[in-house]
Amino acid sequence: MLLALVGPFLAPFSPTAQHLNDLLQGPSRAHLLGTDENGCDVLSQVLYGARLAAAISLLVVSLSLLFGMAYGIIAGYFGGMVDEVMMRLVDILLAFPGILLNLAIVALVARPGPAHLVFALLANGWVGYARVARGQVLEVREREFIQAARALGAPTWRIMLRHIAPNILTR
Repeated sequence: MLLALVGPFLAPFSPTAQHLNDLLQGPSRAHLLGTDENGCDVLSQVLYGARLAAAISLLVVSLSLLFGMAYGIIAGYFGGMVDEVMMRLVDILLAFPGILLNLAIVALVARPGPAHLVFALLANGWVGYARVARGQVLEVREREFIQAARALGAPTWRIMLRHIAPNILTR
């Protein structure tokens, strides 16, 4: 992770700079990991690529957590038929192999890029968070402070955001 943050400052060359005299060179003093078929320095490409990979990873995990938690809170709080329908969608996504779904989504795009990769990974990355959040909400929604908030006339969105979400995050 440290190399992903400071890697571009340590990279000896631009990751796209071509050195046509050094095609497919092995490791040397000039190119510590060698060069590729275009003469680009492999170490520079790895250091720049690590930054992109770290950014994509953090974004996918953050968005999966937010979406999955919101989905699980809604399903768990309302219960009944809403919970059943919402959790059947989660079960369908869990039953389908995630890597195949990710590959299918990326294959459908004419020019896939980092945003498409984030969307593909997010398509099934949130379901685990949703199941965990729903389970926690089923326990928390029956506590006294939630009943007190309902009795005081707090709107549903406020109960979910101000009372349930912080309490399931600390568990």
